Amino acid sequence: MQPQEVLVAMTAALDRQPDSVSMAKAYRTMAEQCLKAADPLDTSVEMRARLNAVAASLSHAREAVPSGTDARKELEQLMPAFEAARDSLAQREAALGHCRIVLNGTPVSATTHAVVLPDDPTPQETHAARELRHHLELLTGEVFPIRHDSEGGDATPIVVGHSALLEQLGVPVDYNALGLEGLAIRTAGPALVLTGNRRGVLYAVYTFLEDYLGCRWFTPDCTQLPKIGTFKLGAINRTYVPPLEYRATDYPNSRPADWAVRNKLNGTQTELDEARGGKISYSHFVHTFNALIPPERYFDEHPEYFSEVNGKRLRDNTQLCLTNPQVLQLAIEQVRQWIKDAPEATFFSVSQNDWGNYCQCPNCTALAEHEGSQSGPLIEFVNAIADALKDDYPNVTIDTLAYQYTRKPPKYTRPRPNVCVRLCSIECCFAHPLESDPFNATFVADIRDWAKICNRLYIWDYTREG
Repeated sequence: MQPQEVLVAMTAALDRQPDSVSMAKAYRTMAEQCLKAADPLDTSVEMRARLNAVAASLSHAREAVPSGTDARKELEQLMPAFEAARDSLAQREAALGHCRIVLNGTPVSATTHAVVLPDDPTPQETHAARELRHHLELLTGEVFPIRHDSEGGDATPIVVGHSALLEQLGVPVDYNALGLEGLAIRTAGPALVLTGNRRGVLYAVYTFLEDYLGCRWFTPDCTQLPKIGTFKLGAINRTYVPPLEYRATDYPNSRPADWAVRNKLNGTQTELDEARGGKISYSHFVHTFNALIPPERYFDEHPEYFSEVNGKRLRDNTQLCLTNPQVLQLAIEQVRQWIKDAPEATFFSVSQNDWGNYCQCPNCTALAEHEGSQSGPLIEFVNAIADALKDDYPNVTIDTLAYQYTRKPPKYTRPRPNVCVRLCSIECCFAHPLESDPFNATFVADIRDWAKICNRLYIWDYTREG
């Protein structure tokens, strides 16, 4: 049962037990839950209906429970929460905008247009439609209806998602070309189409709101929306597929789900759920050599698994001996286990620990010298893991780093298609342009050289000076 349905039942129970303090306390708790149950995307009409329902129930309860009793005192404790909800609604209604939207010469309003979903919408399509309605209300002060294909009606459609109306409107969309994140924004006279696949349908809505209606989400608690003015929109025929597969920042305040999806972030540290399109999920995000083959488990019996530096195998602050075949087999087995343990993940990091001390044994040294970089042994090792897993897990990507001593690409070895390289700019000075500053020249060269040999190149960026 919904909280409001429970509240109705509890109101009836108060009629039967008007002197019961425990019943009055339970009623107050449920009423407070009803007042707090608002979804951020609820319309002011929905909020008003919920507030009115609690007000009617509370009025009835106060009539049923005698004044001066302990039960009545319990009811009176509900008033601060009720007044806070009423004030919040008043502030919401006062903040509504008065913008006008004109599409191909036709005014767009809640009486002329309706948001239309497929009959069996995905969670992402449903959320995208509610986000569109929410923002249109904030902009115009009007609550646009949401309907489904089969409901019909005379309203001009604002289509969200894979609607059957696309053919009727004469709007072809190549969903295969869009992939997971590509978006399509089309007009057909006074009708509008906002569509895409899993994340793309959300991005279509946010792109329309941002690029055509001036909405901005600067931080999770700083949104700028127009309040007045007229948006005159002509014909739109826009298709866009994000060229960057992975988009994220490492700032914690960029992780809340609503802000992340509105700004089209999709990284593993975001809080994106299914309705918001999900995210690209990592298992063991970075610096994983010690997790792959823990020194505390293996070093005593197999010091040869770990870095040899100046003729000595290191237990602490160590890396792996990447040319040791036993190390490779153990790593493959461990990554297989990670995949079983994290079925939602598609990226698995096989990457150097966050310090130096790469292996200087004869085999590792010879391979690094042949490749002209310590990335040579690393990429060969990562490639071998990727090859061992590709048939059983075709959707899995093995991720690694081009970082500090592995930043320079190898001369001959090429990362496999199911390998992703994150190139790290930690040595760069961002007080100066990358391309024109001599200090940054080697990194620019590394970007270009990695891009020539790697089809999945990410940048792990830093904001540092000098």
